[in-house]
Parts: sequence; C-alpha cells; structure tokens
Amino acid sequence: WTTTITSTGESFVLRAREDASGKLVIDPFKPTLGAEDESSYYWTGVWGFGPNDVYVGGGVRDDAAAPARGALAHYDGTSCSRVKIAGLGVRRPDLYTVWSSGPGHVWIGGQGVLLALGGKP
Repeated sequence: WTTTITSTGESFVLRAREDASGKLVIDPFKPTLGAEDESSYYWTGVWGFGPNDVYVGGGVRDDAAAPARGALAHYDGTSCSRVKIAGLGVRRPDLYTVWSSGPGHVWIGGQGVLLALGGKP
C-alpha cells in the first residue's frame, strides 16, 4: 500500500497484489466516505495489516481557500469508513502519516499532533 497524488492534484491509494497467475498488479484505490465531495479528500499516509485492515490518513479541503481538515479512514476489505478522532475539539489538523506496531494500535502523525488509536501509547 502507498499513496500518490497525480499531476492534476487527485489523490489515490495504490495497492500492490498478486493476481491468480502470480503476476504483480497495482490497483488504484480511492477511499470513499459518502456524504462529502470525494474530490476534496487527499490521502498522504497509509498503513495496512492485510487486505482487510487498512488505515489511510490525509485531509479534506472544502474549497481551495479554506484550511484543510484532517481525515482518517479505515478499509475493511469491502468498504471505507471515516474514523472519528477524539480529543481534538474543533481542531482538525492535516494528517500526514500512519504507522502501527500491531493490529488495533495505530499511530497518526500530522500538523502539530501525534495521535494514538487503540491500546496504550
């Protein structure tokens, strides 16, 4: 898993996998979260434990002049859902990177923040 931004500014997550014949296949994957305009999301960090447990961090920008708001998504192998981040109040910093020491314990780094989800830091 990795993230990329195209020359037009569109953001994708790329997944590498083997197909049935054993060939390497690169799938572009764009997390979809529903109600908000999907084109306003950009993804900059990804961490996966396998094809059914992947976290993607980045942000959402409502328009070019507005400040970005951090966004975190989880992919369960079928669909994506937005992960709520507690403790920030109205502050929503950009999120740049995602890392984990093991399933259920995810670290997210961003604009002036280091966040831990699950487990004890």
